[in-house]
Amino acid sequence: MKTVTLNSLILGLVLLLGGCASQVTSEVTRFHRDTKPMGETIAVTSMDETKQGSLEFATYAKMVETKLTEIGYKVVDVSARPDLLAKMDYSVGPAQTKIQSFPRNFVFYRFYYGYYHPYYFGKYWDEPEVYTYTIYPRSLDLNIVQATGESVFEGHVKSIGREQNINQVMPYLVEAMFNNYPGESGVTKVVTIEKDGTRQPY
Repeated sequence: MKTVTLNSLILGLVLLLGGCASQVTSEVTRFHRDTKPMGETIAVTSMDETKQGSLEFATYAKMVETKLTEIGYKVVDVSARPDLLAKMDYSVGPAQTKIQSFPRNFVFYRFYYGYYHPYYFGKYWDEPEVYTYTIYPRSLDLNIVQATGESVFEGHVKSIGREQNINQVMPYLVEAMFNNYPGESGVTKVVTIEKDGTRQPY
């Protein structure tokens, strides 16, 4: 599958959906050893030690733990000396201001009554509409490593949208991370997750 960049596809979808976005589109890249989960024990930890004890991290870790259980791992506490560690991190980048213009053109008819010119057809062009909006880059990283430190899986999810609060988009980033797990190694794909019915910009 051909690699598609965030700027060329995700931003385009943001523009298309605008304020009525009903999807969260992400760019997902994964690397792995093509090994399937076989019931190994695993614990979720943070790459950033400052996040490890926070309630926010615990909330997101629970989402990841649910997915790890679904694909065949046995989630345990890190104190149980698990076979594997799932190290995760997340972030929201600085705001980016975008300007988009849309042409406004109108077609109308002018009628003139006369012997030689019964009617006249013409076009009227107006100035384009210009919109300014703010978007934010959001990311989720997940590395699964053995107790020896050897890497088993590395995943990166990137998304661009109008929602700045990571907690609002984290469920969709996690869903994208585990979509068709483990996926093709070394391949970047665009994954679109339907939202839960809300109609706010993402």
